[in-house]
Amino acid sequence: MKKKESIFKLIKKKIRKKILSSEFYKTEKPEHIVAAIDAAKETVILSFILIIIFTQINLTLLSIKMIYFSFLISFAFWKICQTAFISWMRLNKFHKIIKEEKYEIEHHRENEKKELETIYKAKGFSGKLLEDVVDVLMADDNRLLQVMMEEEMGLVLRRYEHPLKQAIFSALGVLFSSMFLIFTLNKPYEFFFLGTFIFVLTSLYSKTNISFKIIWNLAILALISIISFFSIKYFMLTL
Repeated sequence: MKKKESIFKLIKKKIRKKILSSEFYKTEKPEHIVAAIDAAKETVILSFILIIIFTQINLTLLSIKMIYFSFLISFAFWKICQTAFISWMRLNKFHKIIKEEKYEIEHHRENEKKELETIYKAKGFSGKLLEDVVDVLMADDNRLLQVMMEEEMGLVLRRYEHPLKQAIFSALGVLFSSMFLIFTLNKPYEFFFLGTFIFVLTSLYSKTNISFKIIWNLAILALISIISFFSIKYFMLTL
């Protein structure tokens, strides 16, 4: 009965901590690459909205370029600040989780030892081998902390990218997209074709469900563009 209760408590604890630490699971893409891809996609969507509006209100090409350049500069800095802030918040959360686990190791060693035994029993260890493994891990607090973070919560230590690196890559994502779009501002068809191509390109990095993601992303891009077009048309007619 006690064994079942200890396993049940461990499961509850793991579920709670997994919810807290779900942002730090190992993903198929590094965080800085994700930041760059998301920034590139956002740049394309916002560029489509802006150009659709500008062309409908009959702005001159010079005015469109001036406004678009100003937008890109401001948006790039916004992505740097936003990405860095969110990344720092996540990193602080990560540190908080580590600090809490370290406190438990230092002040509740018996509980941690029981959890460790339960974890390795579930892996098939038993008898003398189980005792040796637990004793070795309990002898080194740093090693124990790493094991508990990885085995108990599923975290991968030393994998999380620095917030500034993510911020820089998000800016690069904006620059990469805009660098190509700028040269086609005077050619609407090429502009929208190139933007669509970049949008498709950002979906190819994924290793799973590539075709589904491409179709879904293109559908979103088309929907946003259609909404922008008819919205500005409606407001122009009502004014």
